Amino acid sequence: MINTSHIISLVARAAPDGSIISGADPTKVSTSDPIRLFIIQASIVIIFTRILAYFLAKIKQPSVIAEVIGGILLGPTVFGRIPGFTHHIFPDASIPYFNLVANLGLVLFLFLVGLEIDTRIIKQCGVAATSISLAGLLIPFGLGSAISVGIYNDFIDGSKVSLGHFILFTGVAMAITALPVLARIVLDMKLMKTKVGVVVLAAGVGNDVVGWILLALAIALVNASSGLAALYIFLVVVGWCLLLFFLIRPCFVWLARRDGSLSRGPTHLMMTLTILLVFASSFLTDCIGVHAIFGAFLVGLIIPHEGGFAVALTEKLEDMVSIVFLPLYFALSGLRTNLSTLDTGLIWGYVIAICLIAFLSKFIACAAAARVTGFNNRESAAVGTLMSCKGLVELIVLNLGLSAGILDTRVFSMFVVMAIVSTCLTTPLTMLVYPKRFHTFFTEDDFKKKDDKRRQGDDEEGDQADPIKSKSLAKKYLFVLDRFDDLPGLLNVVQVLRPSSDLHLRNPQSHSTSNARRRNNASTEKGDESGISSESSHEVNVPVLLDGQASRSIIPKAPASVDALRLMELTERTSAVMKVAEHDETVQADPLINVFRAFVRLNRLPIQAAMQVVPIDEFSSTVVTRAQNSKSDLVVLPWTLPSTGLLGGSQNETTGVLRGPVERFFGAGSSDVSSVARYYQAAFVRKVIQTSPCHVGMLLERSSGGQFAAQSSTVGWGQHVVFAFMGGPDDRCALELLREWCKVNEDVYATIYRYRKSDADLAGANLNSPPMTMQNVDTVHKTQAASAVYGNLSVHDTMYPSSNLNPLQAQLQDDIAIEEILKACQTDQDLGRRLRMFEKITPTPLAHLIETIGQRKATDEQKETPSEIESDDLPPASLILLGRNRRLPTITHRDELRALLRKHDASTKDASSSSNTTESRLIDGEMSKIVGQAALAVCGVGKCTLPVLVVASSLHQRVVGEDN
Repeated sequence: MINTSHIISLVARAAPDGSIISGADPTKVSTSDPIRLFIIQASIVIIFTRILAYFLAKIKQPSVIAEVIGGILLGPTVFGRIPGFTHHIFPDASIPYFNLVANLGLVLFLFLVGLEIDTRIIKQCGVAATSISLAGLLIPFGLGSAISVGIYNDFIDGSKVSLGHFILFTGVAMAITALPVLARIVLDMKLMKTKVGVVVLAAGVGNDVVGWILLALAIALVNASSGLAALYIFLVVVGWCLLLFFLIRPCFVWLARRDGSLSRGPTHLMMTLTILLVFASSFLTDCIGVHAIFGAFLVGLIIPHEGGFAVALTEKLEDMVSIVFLPLYFALSGLRTNLSTLDTGLIWGYVIAICLIAFLSKFIACAAAARVTGFNNRESAAVGTLMSCKGLVELIVLNLGLSAGILDTRVFSMFVVMAIVSTCLTTPLTMLVYPKRFHTFFTEDDFKKKDDKRRQGDDEEGDQADPIKSKSLAKKYLFVLDRFDDLPGLLNVVQVLRPSSDLHLRNPQSHSTSNARRRNNASTEKGDESGISSESSHEVNVPVLLDGQASRSIIPKAPASVDALRLMELTERTSAVMKVAEHDETVQADPLINVFRAFVRLNRLPIQAAMQVVPIDEFSSTVVTRAQNSKSDLVVLPWTLPSTGLLGGSQNETTGVLRGPVERFFGAGSSDVSSVARYYQAAFVRKVIQTSPCHVGMLLERSSGGQFAAQSSTVGWGQHVVFAFMGGPDDRCALELLREWCKVNEDVYATIYRYRKSDADLAGANLNSPPMTMQNVDTVHKTQAASAVYGNLSVHDTMYPSSNLNPLQAQLQDDIAIEEILKACQTDQDLGRRLRMFEKITPTPLAHLIETIGQRKATDEQKETPSEIESDDLPPASLILLGRNRRLPTITHRDELRALLRKHDASTKDASSSSNTTESRLIDGEMSKIVGQAALAVCGVGKCTLPVLVVASSLHQRVVGEDN
């Protein structure tokens, strides 16, 4: 029998003396191993402050408030009154170690503050920013000095601290503005591009720089033994600043440019040099007699912002600083704060006076300066409110004063209350005096001039290859850029939009002759196309003109222009704020925008590029606003599907809440985006469709790798678009787009399949409901509307405007749209040669479309040599075009899609998807309601690896015949 007591004794004997197994207290301070207690302290501080930050964020308060209040609660004010809490968690012997780590984080944070300051912003509004900054420094400094006299006489020991030093320090504490907190508030309130936001940030930069200089002077005076020593300290600091800016900075920039860090981000060598420079500067300023944080701040000022170098450097450091170091520093500040010492009416009278003077002096001074420089009353009030923000910079100043002996614990607590109150009031008061409806953009005329110059530069580069000037542009396409995985499909669409060259525009018949010679006199009709399916079909023969009457019609009246919108998520990181503040540098350095811009220009298209850093729940409104401002005709939204998986995973997989129809249908792999990301993507696309002022195109494409890599090896001499016309406003909109593409680009070839659904049963499918006809379409729409009103648990469908069309009128509109295409082909020789149309009368249009795309793909992949590719009269298929077919559809595919799902499940032996309930979830699910049943069948059941562009006509544009 095993003797357990003997084993325990052996383990205890083998364990070190400080082990908890031997009964040691992990909270006991050990000079040889202080890490255990530090981990306990850091964990408590970080967890507690993050919980507070979560709740305070609900009332629009910055995270610094949570960190400060958390530190106060953990200190002697609240938790310190619990018996044994301070003795075990924050004993006095552990404070030096805690203080060392906190001050190391403070040094790195001040370096990031210096990185965040970009003095170039002052040039945008020099007069207003300088006036507001000076007013916000002088008047609060003067009033703060006045009240500091009373505080000095009542609470400060005159034998230890001189009145002059106390006045200088408290004046600086009253006058300084917290730039990091101010920038976050401005960004959260969407003021970054407004007059108020730009001017406040510029004034905050000047205020911050001057405030830190005055603080360094105050600390130098306190630490100096005499006035002459203080002068020497000041001169040495000035000399170090000159050395940093005029010798070290040029060398640093030269090395960063030679190392490639300015174009590719900071390398390991540059990161090492930067950190060593920060420590060296901090060591020097601390040895001189100024605090170490001032040296780190100076190094941050000399870091170049060119090519996004400062942003990339911030991204590498900010998480550790903001998650670990800063909460520790503010916890240390809270441990020094004891609100219980504020126990008399005189003290609270001074507290109220300090809060009023700190806020009103800033508010009145900055608001008056803003009013004088041309701001209206609301804007001036917003400027004054924002400039009164104190935050973490104020607390850093107060802690420096406490460490230097200028403040005692009681006066320190009084100023901490002032810092908390002023920061908490900033956001609510700004929202009250300056609501969103009063926002005006900063110097709108200047912005328009800059945009016109940038646009003119883009057009001049594009006009070197494109003879059509930008002023004649009519079709505008807004491309949303999100990830590099989206680029292949987007570039495919851009190639379709490419206008014909100057030579081709002047002499179209020469282009037709050269194309015919290159394709070895290919015919305009080919019997293989009509024999793809055994269903009843016939090809519409389009007559062509043999003379030059069509020469005018092939000259595009208005080629396309491209507007690229790069969306980035706004996070709590400082780098996100810097990306917005340094918009021009961020756009120029963004690789996704640069690749897309270069490809668009190579295709002779003018382009405008912009970047928006917004919260993820505002992506849709940002896209819609951009489409409205640019008057776009089509918004192209990329939607990258998982590279693996089609109709779900293995039988052992479980289905969660988010892992419903979307993830089951398109699969999930380790390299794919998560189900939560796909959920947000679906919500984003649906919101854009519902609110967009123009048409929306959803570009569905498999992510890189696997089958796409094989497809990418197929090359051709043109772009071939395969379009399935099912009827309805969405399909008519897609048909018009295709017609425009063929007119603009003579290298675009189109194959149109017009499907008419016959009355035959679905090829042996066991149907639970009869196929939908136009007689019950209106009933279905009413049912969907009722389910949305009464809160059906299923995913609600998009609400569409009511229609006065009957089935015959809807069919007539489809016939008119097709007839217009036929007439255009009859009057345009080149268009008639490049556009083919087939009419398919079949009970299974989806099955025929899937089969057609699959056979076309197999035919293209069999042609390996360029001669084999050019021997065909059609280039390889490069894009599938579909209508969303959810708005007033002429035919529906619900029952056919159910039959296809059953057939696919049977062939793949997917037992988990064989139930009617799962099929209904797919057919009525989120993906089906967003992209439509046709796109769902092509991308899922059809295993299509080509890009699929699904067009949804605008819900806010009047459709002919829908309204009386």
